[in-house]
Amino acid sequence: MQAFNDWLHCNGSTYGTWLRGDPRGWRSRRHREDCDGDYKHPPPKGKFDKEFKQSKDSMKREGVELSVAARRVACRAMVQALQFHHVEVLALCVGKKGWHALIRCPKKTRDGKTIEQMLKSHAEKSLGIAIPRLWRNRIARHFTGLAKKESARALSREGLAEPGGIWAGGCGVKPIKDRTHQTRAVKYIRDHVLQGAFVWLWLQELP
Repeated sequence: MQAFNDWLHCNGSTYGTWLRGDPRGWRSRRHREDCDGDYKHPPPKGKFDKEFKQSKDSMKREGVELSVAARRVACRAMVQALQFHHVEVLALCVGKKGWHALIRCPKKTRDGKTIEQMLKSHAEKSLGIAIPRLWRNRIARHFTGLAKKESARALSREGLAEPGGIWAGGCGVKPIKDRTHQTRAVKYIRDHVLQGAFVWLWLQELP
């Protein structure tokens, strides 16, 4: 689906807090597995207990939960990193176990190369093949990945995170359908302040 004015709603979680087989609902990477339900409509109780146990057993450490201070530092660092790479940010929040962002990615890198060309070149060089994927999503994951790295570094500098990484890999990417959907997405992200998240809105911080 074409995104309204190229706006995307991206989201992700901290390490180990939303696993394969999670009873709240889950999605396999690139939908390789048929898994019923999501957080709004969870799968039948016990259906994926085996997968959930395997995921938990494979973890090398406990899942990460961010303190109030860590949420503030991570949110600001993510916004600053995205803006540094010319990503437009309308809203971004970081909570105890995850983050949400409403962003629009640039078409070119800071040195003038197209983002799609850069990512395709990297994929073909490292893997030896061209990957037929939705490049819009790959581009969003590229920039949010940079933002996550910068926020992890910021938390480490401030002594607000344990060694070993903060974020789960990848992120969800959902295209904004229209202006109404965009407005709802901003409100949805803003309302995370009620759950203790630190929220950055265009030219405004909450709380």
